[in-house]
Amino acid sequence: MRAATDTVGTPGLDFVEQIRLWTTGHRAPMTLRFATLELVGSQWRKSKNVTLSDTTRATPDPDAADGSRLSIASINNEEDSGIYQPPERAVVAQQQVATGGRQRAREQSLVLRVEDLREGQRRAIFKKVQDLNLLKYGGLRMFTHLHSTAGDFSAVPEQARGNVELFVRLGSNETEDYYEYRQPLTPTLGPLSSAPVERLWYPLDAASGRSLANEMNLRLTALNQLKVARDAAGAPLDTTFWSREKSVTLDPALSSFAPAGATVGIKGTPSLQDVSTVVVGLRISDEAERNEYEDLTLWINELSATGYDESDGWSALADARIKLADFANLNANVERQTDGFGSLASTLGERKQNRLLDWKIGGDVSAGKLLPDATGWRIPVSFSFSSNTSTPRYAPNRGDVRLNALLAQAETGALPATRREVLRTAQTRNSSHRVQVGVQKTNSSSPWLRYTLDNLNFDYTLSQSSRRDPSQQLNDNWQWNANLDYQHDFQQPHTVQPLWFLESLPLVGGALGGLRFNYAPQSVGFFSSFRRRGQQQQDRSTRPLVPDSGSVLREPIRDTHTFNHKREFDFQYDPFGFLSLTYNNVTNQSLNRLGARETFRVLSPGGGERVYDSEARADTAISDYVENNPEGEAPLKERRLSTRGAGEAFGRFFGSGRPRTGDYAQRFGASLDLPFGDSEALNWIELKNLRYRANYNWNNSPRGSDLGATVKNNATFETSLSLTPQKLWRKFGFYRRLEKQQEEAAQSGSEEERRPSDDAPKGDDETSDDETSDDEADDDEADDGPQAGSDRSFSDLPLPNPLGLLRRLFLGVTGLRDFTVNYETTLESTATHVGFRDENDQVRAGYSLLDALQNEGPPLAYRFGLSRRIGTGLRLPGDNYALEDRLRDSNKLRARTTVQFSENFQIGLKWRMNWDETTTFSNLSGEESRTQDGSNTSSVWAFGGGYRAFFDRQLEALRGDLDSRDTDGDGTPDVDADGRVALSNASVSDDFRSAFTSSFGSIGQNGFLSLPLPSWQVTYSGLSDWPLLGALTQNVSLTHGYSSEYATSFSSTQIDESVDYAFVNGAGYQRASFEVGGQSVQERFQPLLGLDVSWKGALSTNLQWNRSNTFRLRPASEEVVEDHTNELSFTADYRKQGLTLSFLPFIGDIENQITLSLTASRTVERQRDFIVRRALNEAATAIRNGSSYDPSLALEGENVSVRSSSTRLEVAPKISYRFSDRVSVDFVMRYEQFEGNRRPSYSNIDGGFNVRLSLQQ
Repeated sequence: MRAATDTVGTPGLDFVEQIRLWTTGHRAPMTLRFATLELVGSQWRKSKNVTLSDTTRATPDPDAADGSRLSIASINNEEDSGIYQPPERAVVAQQQVATGGRQRAREQSLVLRVEDLREGQRRAIFKKVQDLNLLKYGGLRMFTHLHSTAGDFSAVPEQARGNVELFVRLGSNETEDYYEYRQPLTPTLGPLSSAPVERLWYPLDAASGRSLANEMNLRLTALNQLKVARDAAGAPLDTTFWSREKSVTLDPALSSFAPAGATVGIKGTPSLQDVSTVVVGLRISDEAERNEYEDLTLWINELSATGYDESDGWSALADARIKLADFANLNANVERQTDGFGSLASTLGERKQNRLLDWKIGGDVSAGKLLPDATGWRIPVSFSFSSNTSTPRYAPNRGDVRLNALLAQAETGALPATRREVLRTAQTRNSSHRVQVGVQKTNSSSPWLRYTLDNLNFDYTLSQSSRRDPSQQLNDNWQWNANLDYQHDFQQPHTVQPLWFLESLPLVGGALGGLRFNYAPQSVGFFSSFRRRGQQQQDRSTRPLVPDSGSVLREPIRDTHTFNHKREFDFQYDPFGFLSLTYNNVTNQSLNRLGARETFRVLSPGGGERVYDSEARADTAISDYVENNPEGEAPLKERRLSTRGAGEAFGRFFGSGRPRTGDYAQRFGASLDLPFGDSEALNWIELKNLRYRANYNWNNSPRGSDLGATVKNNATFETSLSLTPQKLWRKFGFYRRLEKQQEEAAQSGSEEERRPSDDAPKGDDETSDDETSDDEADDDEADDGPQAGSDRSFSDLPLPNPLGLLRRLFLGVTGLRDFTVNYETTLESTATHVGFRDENDQVRAGYSLLDALQNEGPPLAYRFGLSRRIGTGLRLPGDNYALEDRLRDSNKLRARTTVQFSENFQIGLKWRMNWDETTTFSNLSGEESRTQDGSNTSSVWAFGGGYRAFFDRQLEALRGDLDSRDTDGDGTPDVDADGRVALSNASVSDDFRSAFTSSFGSIGQNGFLSLPLPSWQVTYSGLSDWPLLGALTQNVSLTHGYSSEYATSFSSTQIDESVDYAFVNGAGYQRASFEVGGQSVQERFQPLLGLDVSWKGALSTNLQWNRSNTFRLRPASEEVVEDHTNELSFTADYRKQGLTLSFLPFIGDIENQITLSLTASRTVERQRDFIVRRALNEAATAIRNGSSYDPSLALEGENVSVRSSSTRLEVAPKISYRFSDRVSVDFVMRYEQFEGNRRPSYSNIDGGFNVRLSLQQ
């Protein structure tokens, strides 16, 4: 298939979807019947890397006189039953036949055929495998058969017919890293058709009279032992180390599982843990009595791993807990696992291959219990100590070499390392300890102590850990944390009346005189913490068991040290009842320079070393050494950290040391509550809390960069205004009279509905309505017969009163009980490279409030969001960067209300509008430039003319452009004389908004923000009161919803030159100062019509018709994209309780329930692209030719590209039966039908059932 005789296009075999067959050359009709059509291939491939011999590097040329040929095929017991039979011990699969019985499946072998192979030569095939781990197996077995169709063995004496050898390689590649196994093969003589299976796979040796095992049965432990012997002998890795040549003693001996003449070898660094290449081949021994074999055929069957590792192990766990009253809790546990252990549910592959020793000791001590309880001291102390040691079965850096073998060699002195060094190199050990102490004081008798010491909380934590593993010989960590927390809450406000003397003033005297001022804060908090951490790491040498004087140079110790300080201040203050203030700041500082000293150690190749306190001096020493020793190896520079003690570090911190501030954050908030509700005249206005939040962030640049700090501020103002127009209208007498008239009309209508008919006959035994018992009323309600009032007809309905309708409409519109407006604005700014240079030309960047007061940091107005830019006096100009200010304004406006005409009829209205704008000021130190970009969204009504109206406006602009004249005398037509140019960014954005949306206009300096119009949600639930419907239903609800959103993004332009106009040669137009990046209108009817009915008799139905349209303008590609979705859905639900089970009559009625439900939906989706430029090109061509252009053509043909169109139908019935609260059964079926132009059409039917049984008491 890879060598095709003919190809069409550029086909590939990596992704095939269709196969086509055809015949040619026949003159009469013919019939071809195919029993099977299968793809046949082999994962075995010819090896080009395994050459004819070790001294030959090239693949043999089959056309040469002494070249050999190699071919790969297969043979099986169905197509080659005359000559082939599977081995007796081979595993043959079973398959089920149509009659119900079972028969042996087809069994096949791989055929390797080699031609013209000479003495000492070989040919092989190979196969790539993925992550093959043979360490869990004991052996590798393979059945082989050898014969020659050319009779090559007929001329060879029977005693010397073992000159053909089988070799198998296992490793990571074919020629460099592998284990190799060789054994001689005995050929089968005579015709194969008459040979029994014993002679095919186990031919007899005429000399000994016994069968020679052509079967390969390799013990894998021999390969591990061979690697250990090779390493102990110090043999080179780039040559093959053979067990037969080196007289290696193996246990068990090679003769116990392999025929005479077999041998094993190793080259490179293979591992049975990760075998990725398997090589199988034929080889002619160097002592062969025949110079050339014309034909050799090898059958290979069932290369498989055998003898799964079943080593067992044990595990023990001991746990102890000691409780000493309320003073201490102590616990300890130890766990021991041996190699081969696994849980009862584990498989053989999940057994452990390592020894584990794990112990832990921990406890909690209440040291405060040693003091009297009256003192109020709490001193909790917790500690833990742990150790975990894991010893693997196999040496980690040696792949498949057992660790016990290396330990045995170390004891005998065969390895240069001691037994302890070998064990530490292979083990993974983790140890850690942790101590935590807390101190807290409460219930002090002194008031000063209650305000100070009782509000303090101190805790200290110390933790250390150490780890070593085969890749790291050192990984030590230590860390301590110290936290001090102060928090005091004032339980009661402390107030005074500073304006008490104004109480006698008219109008405002009562409000001002009664104003109370709180002089005490609500709460004050302070938090301070110190965190220090250190780490030392050193990698292990790549040859850890071989002494190497240069390992210290290649694996240096890497030190890391961090010392950080954090402090936080929190303040909450309510000076008045209507004003609340909060303030918070957080400072993070680095004390690395105060807690550690950096040194540099220079190690010379001769082993000498010297420590320098600066990197410059170390570099100078290295340069001098290289200059004096130009032929030698350069010294190695190692960076080390010398940590100072805690006392010395804190002494420098509180003394002359200067920490480096990394970041600073400030939060300020204010909330103002204006009591409009206290005024009778303004009780219809509710101005909810006015909230103001200001955030300030200061981030320093990395040490030594001299880039200053990056400063950000963020100010947010939000408020909510709630109006109750009904309360305002009720202040007028005529409105209260209208409400009373409407209430009387409603009451009279209700009494008319409840009044019984005068013509209804009354019997002597009948009782009045007042005398009807409650039980009888309940029975009437439960009866499934006609309800009261169900015999009414349309003739009984009174005619509508026009004045009553007008009154209800007026009261519904003016009687708004809640009209809420929410507004939020956020002003953000970012300034880069903030700072200044002091008298020593050092960069400084102030961050604190004190720095602001000293004019060494951003001013107070910037910190509290009252200003947005920082002057150039506090900026650092540079040659490699430009100063930049970035300002962003975000605004959100929301409004909502509900118009309720009656209890059953209401309309919910919502307005929304968002507008964002970002302004970037660049090159502040020179000629300042400004760029702007932003986005807007607002709720509108998408009741425009659509794409046809959009195209008509563009076509009108095109006609004007083609009729333009040269009015300014520059020799080119002035296409933009009327302010409109077809397909310009300005015209398409204006026309898109005009054609697709309806609004009250636009606002803003660029005119891209549309004034919002409301979306609505209409609900009417009074249909159940209508005649006929009231007799059949309990509740009927109609819903209708509409929402539409207009969104646009824009950016400012910096190009003043004109743009070439494509429709008029030589013409151009000026770009607008702002251009639209994208526009969209999303319209939803959700639902367009919704009907929810609750029928009498436990049946409920719901019908929804939803529609959505989305139009997106892409000015860059000059296209309008339409997404249209139309969905009709229906749901029905029926429930019945108290069913009687006919097959259990003695049970009778029980509390069970059956539910029948049906869900169906049909969804139609369509996406189209309207190509505006193509349609306008057609129109321009027609206009230039003097003919007219029909705008409807823009919606047809190639001017419209249908991206996708699909129809989806889904039907899902469901039956649920609940026998009780413990037993329930569900049966579900789902049918789906899909038809589309982008995906293949399909139909799916899925079904299933669920049975739930609860056994919980």
